[in-house]
Amino acid sequence: MNFQVVRKITLVAIVAFYSGVGLATNSDIYVSPIGVDDKSRSGEKAQPYKTVAFALKKAVKGSRIILRAGRYQEEVTTDNIKGTKDEPIVITAYPNEKVLFDGTDVLHLNWQPYQNGIYRGKVAQDVWQLFINNEQMMPARWPNARFDTGSIYSQQGWSKALIKPSSNGYLVDDPSKHDLAASGLNIEGSLVIANTGSYTTWTRKVTEHEVGRADFKHDKTPSIKNKHFNYYLEGKLEFLDEETEWFYQKDQQFVYFKPKQKLLKNTQVKGKVRAYSFDVRKWQHVVIKNIDFFAAPIQCENCDYVTLENVNFDFAGVSRRMLGEAGTPANMVRLSSGKKGKGHFIVRNCRISDTDSQAIVVHGNYSLVENCHFENTDYAVTEAHRPGSDIALSGIGVQYRFNTNINSGNSATLALSGPKRIEGKRAYSTLTAEFNDMSKTGFAQTDGSIIQGHIPMQNGVNIRYNWFHDTSKFAMRFDAPIPAVRWGKHGLVHHNVLWNTGGMMIKGTDHRVYNNLAINNEYTDIIVLKDKVTKKQLKKKKIKPGTKIGGGNVRTQTANNVAGSISGHRKKPKPVPGSFGKNINLSEEGLDAQKLLVDLENRDFRPVNMQLVNKAQVIEDKDISLIYSTEQPYSGVYPAQVEHYWIPGKRLIQASHPIPADMSIAKKTNVDLIWREAYRATRHRVYVSHQKKQLADKVPQAKWLVAEKAQSNIYRLNRELNQIYYWRVDAFVDNQWVKGSVWQIMPSNS
Repeated sequence: MNFQVVRKITLVAIVAFYSGVGLATNSDIYVSPIGVDDKSRSGEKAQPYKTVAFALKKAVKGSRIILRAGRYQEEVTTDNIKGTKDEPIVITAYPNEKVLFDGTDVLHLNWQPYQNGIYRGKVAQDVWQLFINNEQMMPARWPNARFDTGSIYSQQGWSKALIKPSSNGYLVDDPSKHDLAASGLNIEGSLVIANTGSYTTWTRKVTEHEVGRADFKHDKTPSIKNKHFNYYLEGKLEFLDEETEWFYQKDQQFVYFKPKQKLLKNTQVKGKVRAYSFDVRKWQHVVIKNIDFFAAPIQCENCDYVTLENVNFDFAGVSRRMLGEAGTPANMVRLSSGKKGKGHFIVRNCRISDTDSQAIVVHGNYSLVENCHFENTDYAVTEAHRPGSDIALSGIGVQYRFNTNINSGNSATLALSGPKRIEGKRAYSTLTAEFNDMSKTGFAQTDGSIIQGHIPMQNGVNIRYNWFHDTSKFAMRFDAPIPAVRWGKHGLVHHNVLWNTGGMMIKGTDHRVYNNLAINNEYTDIIVLKDKVTKKQLKKKKIKPGTKIGGGNVRTQTANNVAGSISGHRKKPKPVPGSFGKNINLSEEGLDAQKLLVDLENRDFRPVNMQLVNKAQVIEDKDISLIYSTEQPYSGVYPAQVEHYWIPGKRLIQASHPIPADMSIAKKTNVDLIWREAYRATRHRVYVSHQKKQLADKVPQAKWLVAEKAQSNIYRLNRELNQIYYWRVDAFVDNQWVKGSVWQIMPSNS
């Protein structure tokens, strides 16, 4: 499929949906923080209601509930709200006004010194998340970790336990990392966040422990995996010893806090007191758009055809561990369909950040998550909704596209629970994952990959045009047990770039792996696995005699890939099973990716010569949607000569992601300036100058305008790079020009 066709189709749908409130209609209902919920009021612009809940009582199909600027502190629980396909119910902000749903209240605490630099104050109701001047504070814990230093988003704040003699419900601390016995703590009665299931973590109550002992008992978990045991502790005031930590003593309603410095009287303290902004059921054909949410996620259960668009969720997911709850999932953004599984959810142009939970759960057929940004998510990775992944999807015909994922804790960033697999048939599309930029994942668990291909998902999955990078996990993998008593089929993986990851691993059979670029990964770059089954494995897994063992990629097709190494084994060079076409194995052929590609450091993955073209083969596959139509087949992801260079990830309000990167040093005299297009832009203008100030005006002088592009995002700078060049790309969106940032590129002799 031509990229411009994809782009135009998407733009038509987005522009129609995104255009805001528009002209007033007879069914418009206005809400304002200074309104009044009274039946005698009309709900018109001059007589707004105070709450969304009250406005929903007046809503009919086609109604628009228009929110005026301000802070809303309600938890909407109204069920059975139903619009229609042609006349949805829309909840939206008034044009150009900021609307914020806030799950917190300001706490007017009378702080009193407690001990060791800790203060405490009494509250009137339970709080389970604390903010100082809108900065999230760290729940008291052992070992320590912090938000402000970023250590929470690493393994630094986890202790290790020994595999032996630990068991389910019994852990023995490994003092090589953090020493529980030497801590002087009695942890009995606390909560342990236990990553004892490799890619599964649970929260349980610690039932037995003594000061000075390295071992302790806790309530049992559903299972364990004897691979790696990591844990940390919460739920006791004794753990509060670090600046920015806090603790809530539920029985006495005291908040304890250790500030960075002496507590200031003017400090604003806010505590989370509402689980959700919307906690509703049985909604259909409802749109929520153009609204911001602070510590106030949305949960919609047994719903269908619900859209979240242009909404931002800050601190969107948080557990209730501070209230002493164990074994329950966190409050978080979640959309789930009814029993019939219609789904059809849309999450578009949203941001979800800073969560103690999975980033989002979307359970429903034919759902779309598009142009969203997910960052700093799932640092505890405990008590997850299925599938256990940062982005948890379920259903058939699901699309995940043009998203950015960065810094997530779950071992799997994206996974899908599909329907039962129909053996040997490609009966449906499960998931299409395309144009996503995904990195820095899986820090809080072992095993896993960025895209985790469970067996039901493989039968119809299409993973294409993504960048996977900078993670210790696999970029993507198709799973199967060892020995493979069950396995997946018919997955399609093409035109992906992966670097600084664990590589790509394909299990099962009848898959198609085409035109991927995999370089500088930790192990084998592309693994098309043929596991050798041993008698010992059969005995250990108690496999009954006569059980069919399959997979082995006996009919998998692998062609036109460029990789540092390609093998049928995880680490050793082995023949690739199935059909192995014209691939370029750099290590075997003694080739250097740095010399084959334009600029690896700046993510220009185009070939510098025809070597990647001459070794390619023609692939005729009706399931492949090709962006580039070329006379000759090519290996890798990008042809040598293109007018458009696709850059994955969330498109912003302005042009972004410059290639070469801002402040980078040019490696050659003729440089192509490339950018990620702005969201919903129809064309872009390129300005170039030797002086930064000449590009600072809202509209620079015409002499600095070098190009206007409608179909291309590449400008060839055919100039001698003997001095610094500044460049800027403006975007035409909604009939107006959006000013771009000023980037610079420096000559190699600078």
